[in-house]
This record gives sequence, C-alpha cells and structure tokens, in this order.
Amino acid sequence: MLNFKDKNILFLNHFYELKYRIYYYIISNIITTLVAYEYSTELIYLFARPLLINKTHEINQLIYTNITEAFFTFLNISLFSSIFLTIPILLY
Repeated sequence: MLNFKDKNILFLNHFYELKYRIYYYIISNIITTLVAYEYSTELIYLFARPLLINKTHEINQLIYTNITEAFFTFLNISLFSSIFLTIPILLY
C-alpha cells in the first residue's frame, strides 16, 4: 500500500506533465502566431473576399478608421488563426 508521501509524488507528477504540456502549447502558439502574421494579409483578404466581391458595390480595399486599427486587425487575425491551428496540440 502506498503511503501519503508516495501519493503526493504521484499527484505532483500530473502537475509536472500539465506544466510541460502548457509550455509546449504556448511555444507552438507563439511560433504559429509569427508564421500567421507573415500571411495575415492573405488571411484578411480570404475572410473579406465575400465583401470585396459584392455585385452592388465595388470595394477595392479595406478602410481603417483609426491609426492602430490596421495593426491590431492583422494581429487579431494572426492570433485567432494560430489558436485555431493549435487546437489539436491543446486537445492532445
């Protein structure tokens, strides 16, 4: 039979594994965000394509109404796409 100390060691092993899995997910999410930021222009136009190909109104480009809106739009698209792409790593 296991004593109290052995049970704590077994319990702490689960926390160590959880810690390493969280580190692995954070690192993979950062790497995927950096890669997605490189392709964020293509991702934005992929998502905005139905708006740009509108039969009634001709829109050639996106309009940003704030100075920082363009940067945060690219950053949000890359963050959300990296979270979406790293879901299998999180669920494994």
